[in-house]
Parts: sequence; C-alpha cells; structure tokens
Amino acid sequence: MGAARGYDRRVEVTVSDSRKSVLQPLSALLLIALCLSACRFNPDMRQEGLEYLHGRWTQDSVAMQGDLLQYTLHELTVTPDSIYFTLHTTARVKKMADSCYNDGNWVEYARGLYVVRQDSLLVEGWYRQADGQLKTAGCHHIGKYRPRFLILHHTADSLILEERLSRQRLLLRRVAGTPGEPLQQ
Repeated sequence: MGAARGYDRRVEVTVSDSRKSVLQPLSALLLIALCLSACRFNPDMRQEGLEYLHGRWTQDSVAMQGDLLQYTLHELTVTPDSIYFTLHTTARVKKMADSCYNDGNWVEYARGLYVVRQDSLLVEGWYRQADGQLKTAGCHHIGKYRPRFLILHHTADSLILEERLSRQRLLLRRVAGTPGEPLQQ
C-alpha cells in the first residue's frame, strides 16, 4: 500500500492584473469611508456647567495658615462656560528675586474652561495678566494652568474642593450670584 497523497495538494489562487487595478482603489475608498463614519463633529455650543457652581467664590483662610511658610488663597468666578481664578499668595521666606517677592505678597490670575466629571472639577486654562492678556513673561507662573479638584461637598453657599496633587482643601463661600442664575460680568 502506498502513502496517501490527499494532503499534498495545493490550491493556488491568482488574481489577474485587471482585477488588482479595480481592488486597490476600491479598498482605499472603503478604508476612507470607514474612517469618516467613525468621526463625529463636536457640537457648536458648549454645555453649560453645573448650576450650583455658577457665581463668585472666595477662600478666607487655609488650614494651619499661621504655621505655613507659603500659602495661596483662591477666588473663583464660575460662569456657564468659563472659570476665572485670582490667586493671592503669601510667602514668609524669600525664594526669588526682590522685584518678584514684593514683601511676600503677590496676586496671579488664570482663566480657562472647566468640565465636571462625576466628582471632579477639571480646569484647562492659562495664566493671565491682571488685564486678562496671556502672561508670557514675568514673575511667578507662566503658561498652562491645569488644576484638578475633587468636589467633596457643596451647598447653596459653600463649596469644598480638594486639590488632587497637593491634597489641600479649599473651603469656599459664595460671595455673589445664586445657583442657576447667570453671573453678571
């Protein structure tokens, strides 16, 4: 008896050159159509943020403020689509040039967009000058301002945030505006 030869057979499929020239553009068009169908445009209007955040908020003090060598008090203005920060910093130790130190007190400004995801307040912004222009040089911070906050608690007149990196808590109280009411600039 001889060896079975059923497994030795090979089938070769060849595509003629005329079919190749049709398949290449067709596959390219199919790939482009697939990519375009996966894309969608962003809506023309931004969603308004959470109504309970709208208004002006201020931080009166920081925990253990008297013992810290440097601390920052925050003021926030939250509109339906933007957030404005005023950062009042006090330093007891000079770590910079005299012209920037300013007797240990200085103010910085930032403006950006925000989004609330679950229990987090995420801000994408830039440091600004007092007149609102982009800060490109000078003392202290320059460039992007990207704080991440955990929203611990909120009522109609108080808001408690915790910075994700430093774990510092911001106890803020509402000084202007009411929830759901657009803030007059």
